[in-house]
Amino acid sequence: MALTINIDGYSNGIRGQDVVTRLGRNIGQITGTITFDSDYAEGGEPLTTGITDDDGKGTNLADFFHTRNSTVSSILEIDLKMENGYTAVLDTSTPGSETLRVYNPHVPPIVHEEAFDAADDTANLKYPAAHIEYVASEANPFAPIFSGVTPTSGMYAADIGYSTTTGVHTQGTRPVLTFASGEGIALTYGAGGAFATGMVCSYVTQAWKDVVDNMESCKLDMDGSGVTAATPANHWNPSTATWASDTLDLGVDIIAVTSHTWNNGGTISVPITVIGGAGTVTAATDIKIDFIKAGSAEILYLAADATETDGDTIYVQYIKRPATLSTAGGFLAERFRNANISDSTDNCIWTANPLMYATCGQIPSSATAKAHDITSMFDTVASLKANWQSETEKPNSSGTANMVSEAGTDTAWDPAWIEGAINEIETQAIEVPGHDYSGLGAMRFKAVGYIR
Repeated sequence: MALTINIDGYSNGIRGQDVVTRLGRNIGQITGTITFDSDYAEGGEPLTTGITDDDGKGTNLADFFHTRNSTVSSILEIDLKMENGYTAVLDTSTPGSETLRVYNPHVPPIVHEEAFDAADDTANLKYPAAHIEYVASEANPFAPIFSGVTPTSGMYAADIGYSTTTGVHTQGTRPVLTFASGEGIALTYGAGGAFATGMVCSYVTQAWKDVVDNMESCKLDMDGSGVTAATPANHWNPSTATWASDTLDLGVDIIAVTSHTWNNGGTISVPITVIGGAGTVTAATDIKIDFIKAGSAEILYLAADATETDGDTIYVQYIKRPATLSTAGGFLAERFRNANISDSTDNCIWTANPLMYATCGQIPSSATAKAHDITSMFDTVASLKANWQSETEKPNSSGTANMVSEAGTDTAWDPAWIEGAINEIETQAIEVPGHDYSGLGAMRFKAVGYIR
């Protein structure tokens, strides 16, 4: 969409330079009002005025100023008085195409079961995401795969800002979820506005500073000889990732895995069971994750899967653990837990409130074929599924969080999680593409720039 910019003193027949107030020999200012629309643009709003100055230079606010160096923006700063804690920042990284970027301090660090419409097999989430816990319809969970990979039945590809060619992450992009053809579901509501059909997503937003600061991805293009050799060719960060003996060594310890994708000769595979550090890989496509292992987390594979076959590719999205397990490592390091939780009552009873808890959309187990896919709280808990029972994690009799599995499971859960209270999370203001700022109305601004 676009900004509406009105410049004080401008009307037809007035030269652009005549609305600039000289402040010094080569510095001047323009004043006026800026109004946002209902759909904030990703990367910021262009400073298009909608008018052409009478010198014929253009319609961008920068055109009302002047600089002889095309590599330097003619605008030095913009002072925009915004209400409700929003902050406007001038982006001059592309001179001549300057933008105004708005940072929103009201984004929650955690979103629980946001409902969305995926009738056309794609959907946007409301806020930029750092880690997706799970995606589910009212009847089925969906397995995550890396952005740019085409999902097949039961999967979704999550674009949360990683480049599909370099693995580099860009903050502030609006998440796009893509489903296999025909598997997206329209969002509908029943009597009293209650959820009827659709899909939901629980996720950590980029407002949680520690998490977004430690987002990372890894891609391995296998060459058939990577089993005992050095790092396979064409890997992304971290540069320390290595492969040997059916083991991917990430070179950093981690606290969460968002997704694991294996392109097996053109067939896209996701882990059927994510096994915690206490278990052993014994079934095809299973993976075992050792989150903390002397500074270098490991993902272990079944030898018979031959994941190092020439032409195969493995993608992993994860959150690395900062520093050490001491408080010097910050909140994520201090509050990370990875422990076996016994289940004798069809419940996963956490030792404290889990702020992050999912691994590839599952709760790992120490036993083969016993991990639980996390499904919607609207779903009936069936075989190898688990869910929360309310919009906040349901406490048991002792007040700790409680996830329910199907009756008679009685298996050992082996989750990795961050525990704590939501008010302990250090948050940051972030850009929110698609946000409606039109209600702020016309706001006064002052722009300062170079003049002749």
